[in-house]
This record gives sequence, structure tokens and C-alpha cells, in this order.
Amino acid sequence: MGQVQQTSSFTSRVLLVSDSSHAVPVEVVRNGLRAILLGNGDTSTLELVHVPDTADIREGDLLVSSGLGGRFPKGYPVAEVDQISKEPGEPFVKIRATPMAELNRSRLVLVVFSPEQDDATNDAESSPEGSDAGSPEQDGVR
Repeated sequence: MGQVQQTSSFTSRVLLVSDSSHAVPVEVVRNGLRAILLGNGDTSTLELVHVPDTADIREGDLLVSSGLGGRFPKGYPVAEVDQISKEPGEPFVKIRATPMAELNRSRLVLVVFSPEQDDATNDAESSPEGSDAGSPEQDGVR
């Protein structure tokens, strides 16, 4: 679906994968080819960018999160390739993909937390020097 940006007691604000400022590192399940999937503001289509015209990618290929960057867990279905077009003289193909999630219809989502991040946060908060270390108040910044 996207990335949680803000939370409150009963709701959360999520930046959808289709947002034009959003990018997800993905890989093709069939062969492990990695690329970046970009949103374009349309909830029904995404763009796979910087894929060379010699890459082994086909319509119908499933794109899953690659885990690179640590933002999204590896292996979650993100989109399916539905159109590949090659412009003469261009080194990259234009690839359009359809999101696996119904972005304009979903009301409830599963939120995935990384246990490593939770443990690191708890360790920093529980240690005497970790609780205020590097905080803006300590550094005199407000």
C-alpha cells in the first residue's frame, strides 16, 4: 500500500505507493532483476524505471519488495508488469505495472513492524546515556 507517515490514536496517514513522490525498490520474482518502482499519482498504475532494453522482463512478471534500503520487508507483492514499450534509440524500456493492492478501495491494512528497529529503539531508551543523547534539547537546538 505504502508507507506510514503519521499516526494517531485511531488513524494513520499513509503515503501510497502510487504517490508521485514515492519509490519502492523491487525485484522480479522470476529472475531476481532489481529495479525501482515509482508512483505517478494514478492509483491504478506504477512505473518501473531505469530498466535497460536488454533486461529479461516480461508482461505478467510479479514485482515484490526487494528489501534494499530497509524501508520495506523483502518479498511482499507490490505490482504486476502489464505493459512494456521500447522507444527506438532509447537505452531504457518504459514499463507500466499494476499495483497488487486496490489503492482506491482499501479501508483496513496490515502494518508490518521490523523487530530489529523496535529492539534498537527500546535499548536506546532504556540506557542512561541513550535516552537524551543527540536530542535537540541537549544540543541547544529548539
